[in-house]
Amino acid sequence: MVLTASCAPAIDTGAIAKELTRLDDRWSTAAATKNADTVAAFYAADAIAYPPNAPIAIGQPAGRKAWASYFADSTFSISWKTEPAGAAGSGDPGFTSGS
Repeated sequence: MVLTASCAPAIDTGAIAKELTRLDDRWSTAAATKNADTVAAFYAADAIAYPPNAPIAIGQPAGRKAWASYFADSTFSISWKTEPAGAAGSGDPGFTSGS
């Protein structure tokens, strides 16, 4: 007979989802300012973004460049609302979705 016990702490996926929603809401607010530096600050150093009709943007500087190109268009506007957000039972990975 083999008995095992786990001392791993419980993961609060609800709290993770709330934090992801908060961060995504802040990112949307930053995008509304049309400041590429502020928006790019949400990217990890090794982030990968897929700008439409453009090459893949790898890294924070490339993300900044992509956003700056959008903001150069005076008619450009963007916003989104995160719903839902969640996380795996392990706490990693997390996700957001919305419109």
